[in-house]
Amino acid sequence: MTFDEILDQVREMLQSKGRMSYRALKRRFDLDDEYLEDLKAELIKAEGVAADENGEVLVWVGKDSLNQTTRHWDTYAASCESTAGVVCAAWRASTAAVTSGV
Repeated sequence: MTFDEILDQVREMLQSKGRMSYRALKRRFDLDDEYLEDLKAELIKAEGVAADENGEVLVWVGKDSLNQTTRHWDTYAASCESTAGVVCAAWRASTAAVTSGV
């Protein structure tokens, strides 16, 4: 099987089950550590559809749940542009504080 075929199967399985241990993935797909790291990088970092839980479990978070907040803020920013500049500046300052973890 190619990397993309395994990735598709892992993504589908993870989406249906919600979470899978890395040990189960390695056993089911006969993966070595480096191959598993490549799958994790693709699902967690590149696609943003999964999360790591304590280095032992891969958890499905789905694309929609990650992008929902972004879409909300993008919509709000667009409507903000049509209002007074003072309100927009205040909103941008508060958003920057929230996103920077302050």
